[in-house]
Amino acid sequence: MITASTIQLVSVVLSLVALFYNPAGSVVSASTAGGSTSFTIPRTALEVAATTGAITLVLGFVVLWLYREAFRGLAVQDARFSTPSKLVLLEIIGLALIVVVGLAIFYVLLQAINCAAGAPITTACLPVGTLLGLVGLIFVLLIVVLIGLIGFLLGVWRLGTRYNNSLFNVAAILLIFPVLNLVAVILILLAAREVRSSIQSSTGGSFG
Repeated sequence: MITASTIQLVSVVLSLVALFYNPAGSVVSASTAGGSTSFTIPRTALEVAATTGAITLVLGFVVLWLYREAFRGLAVQDARFSTPSKLVLLEIIGLALIVVVGLAIFYVLLQAINCAAGAPITTACLPVGTLLGLVGLIFVLLIVVLIGLIGFLLGVWRLGTRYNNSLFNVAAILLIFPVLNLVAVILILLAAREVRSSIQSSTGGSFG
């Protein structure tokens, strides 16, 4: 749990940096002239977004898998963690599929940039129907991920109940809100350290 929350802290910080700092400016801009619509997509912005997103996703997968393993291990002793374990696995699957669809969108946009050869991108270069279909699929997968996220939050909340540590409960609530999730991850890390120290001092056991 401590390892998972530490990696999660790095992932959240990276996400916040990517969110508030975009050196390439606006990723997409659109203009309409003569009845046709053209798009401008800076290649650098697209590459920065893809790189940052890839690193964040890899860390996210690692974090979710570690939490899933922790919940699954606890489920052997406490059946309340069985559902969170299964739902976190669902979240992992949903995110994996989003990555696949996201790569498809990236490929479509890259092909459109190459087709335009530096000029504004028109609908002749950009298959709007395909792009909208892929975006729609992502929205469907986001619902799957949301269900998995609920399971994750439930698992964190039940950690607070099981170990009588309110920091877990507060963190489970704060994780819902953007930016405040940074505070939430710090609370999880602190709570995990407290629980580990308590278990080691009382039984000599461990808390991952």
